[in-house]
Amino acid sequence: MTRVALEGAEGVDLRESYVVPIAGQTLVGLAPGWPPAEASSWPPLAKAEGSSVASSDGDTNLVLRLELTVAEARFASVSIDYQADGQKYRAQSRYSVEVAARCSP
Repeated sequence: MTRVALEGAEGVDLRESYVVPIAGQTLVGLAPGWPPAEASSWPPLAKAEGSSVASSDGDTNLVLRLELTVAEARFASVSIDYQADGQKYRAQSRYSVEVAARCSP
């Protein structure tokens, strides 16, 4: 992986990104502090940018540490630039995230 970024981000910064092998539970969710308590059983974290992930490694999580800079924040997607077999690629998530003090019904 050569780059991990938030696309269309407003009021939120990507502070760190890691690749973590899946061992048991696949979702950590939100937790106070970093890394979350659930991470205590994880192997050492590897920075996403500059890391290599092969299919023989099994499934992995991409873990992002985000920091809100305003009360209501959003991003349109997460993009990941990577290289495989000498070719450059970009993967982009199909979901957006919005954080607000109060959600509409």
